[in-house]
Amino acid sequence: MTDIVSMTDSSKRLVERFASLGISAPTVPYPAHETVEEGKALRVQMSGTFTKNLLLKDKKYRLFLLSFHEDRALDLKTLHTKLGGQWPYGFCVE
Repeated sequence: MTDIVSMTDSSKRLVERFASLGISAPTVPYPAHETVEEGKALRVQMSGTFTKNLLLKDKKYRLFLLSFHEDRALDLKTLHTKLGGQWPYGFCVE
């Protein structure tokens, strides 16, 4: 598990916010990766459910944070019908 001291400021704020809401949010760090396949290779023997996390913005620059099972496919072209956002969606970058 990651000690909050070793986290980035934004990660610390998120974990602290979860804690203020009574939500336990343990994290286990491992190297950054871009695909599910890379992630599966990196974690080798780690157990648990793994997710894909996407931060998207819509045409009106509203933000949507999606977290879903790593093996689930997501159709970005029809996503707006479920979320109520304005097509097209784009990926937010740091």
